[in-house]
Amino acid sequence: MARGWGVGVDLAVPGGLSDLPQHAVEPQFLAVEEGDVALGDAQRVKISDHPESTRDFASAGRSARIRGPADHYSDRMTSITDPEVNAFLTEGTRTGVLGFTSADGRPLVTPVWFIVEDGCIVFNTGKETAKGRSLARDRRTTICADLDVPPYGFVQVQGNAELSEDPAELLRTAIAIAARYMGADRAEEFGKRNAVPGELVVRLRPTKVIAALNVTA
Repeated sequence: MARGWGVGVDLAVPGGLSDLPQHAVEPQFLAVEEGDVALGDAQRVKISDHPESTRDFASAGRSARIRGPADHYSDRMTSITDPEVNAFLTEGTRTGVLGFTSADGRPLVTPVWFIVEDGCIVFNTGKETAKGRSLARDRRTTICADLDVPPYGFVQVQGNAELSEDPAELLRTAIAIAARYMGADRAEEFGKRNAVPGELVVRLRPTKVIAALNVTA
């Protein structure tokens, strides 16, 4: 049996790859596997554009079912400096969701206000908060920002956190973050409120960025 997989894809062909029908309009290339042996790029299967949510094909008495518009939705590795990715992250008051672990290893998430600065995600947090303590133990972390209305999308930023308690940097970043989420007229007010002893500047320096900016296209 041949199997293929990809975002939004589920196909199975009992007779093997040769039984897949050839519909070669703007094909999507999907990784495939014959039994338990992964095939290389040279043997990838061509699947064309299928706007229906489910479509059946028959070939030589065998069938393949493809679920979802596989040609349109795919996440991709990218960079935080990519203009589209940067625009997505900095649009309006979009918040990020920070992933981290508790002291006993449980996975946790929490929303954060952030800005993008010099190729990094920058946010403030308390040194003694759960996320502050977690980042002190392990600097590896991930932030995900998403679009929760059509066409839906997300950017996931994985990286290593750099922590600072420098008062001037804390006040500067707190004001800049407050300007994004509270508006310029209240930026200084909220910046000073948040830039107090015990607060941290967290600069997430990306090691991997994954984006899917238009899920429903």
